[in-house]
Amino acid sequence: MSARRKARKRALDFLYEADIRSSNAIELLATREESELSERDYIMELLVGVDSNKAKIDELITTYAQGWDMDRMPAKIGRA
Repeated sequence: MSARRKARKRALDFLYEADIRSSNAIELLATREESELSERDYIMELLVGVDSNKAKIDELITTYAQGWDMDRMPAKIGRA
């Protein structure tokens, strides 16, 4: 797995964890020291991008999720 792919996966992990804990993904990353510096910078770039574009992301999801609106989508997915 490439370094950038690993970083994208870690960013998604942080977003998921932040959602579950009702916290901020950027703050979670700041508390961790497990990532290499270059990977950490890219993860931060991704998290900042998601944070600054939440409204647009929600709009796109609403537009393309046929037959669903954001109110009907589960806010959190339960564990299996």
